[in-house]
Amino acid sequence: MQQRTTAPEAQMMLSYARMLSHMKPRVLCIDDEPKIGLFIQEALEQTGCFFVESETNALDAVVTARRFRPDVLVIDIKMPGLDGFTVARRIREEPWLRYRPILFFSGFEYEVPLHAADEAPMEFLKKGVPLLTIVQTIARLAGERLDLYTPFERPERILADGQVEAGEPT
Repeated sequence: MQQRTTAPEAQMMLSYARMLSHMKPRVLCIDDEPKIGLFIQEALEQTGCFFVESETNALDAVVTARRFRPDVLVIDIKMPGLDGFTVARRIREEPWLRYRPILFFSGFEYEVPLHAADEAPMEFLKKGVPLLTIVQTIARLAGERLDLYTPFERPERILADGQVEAGEPT
């Protein structure tokens, strides 16, 4: 009988495999607003610590996740066609992706369903938080110590309407 792997064991195995292969964590950003996904992708790539892909179509995102095998998913909740919770559920049907942490990102207030958080870490950020908060949250979910790699100081915010607001440098 095959023994089932728990979420902490899966995260530990992933961290160990990444350490052995010197791989950067993979992040998949799924947002129907193309400029948001690209903005987050650019910010993460600027740190030099991540491989990032963006997807604007919820159905295509499921296929991309199976191919790309991300370590962390950043998913907008309110999208045409499939909502972010449904996308996450479909992605997690794949055994390799079942325990991947997810950062839900939306312009609306939501609570992550309790049944969804049982398998792997899930967090929610509302659009409007500083870009630095988004990058730090993704780094933490990926198990990266971002502060050791790069001084990342970008004061922008992504607003609910998909616009980027310049902020004051820290």
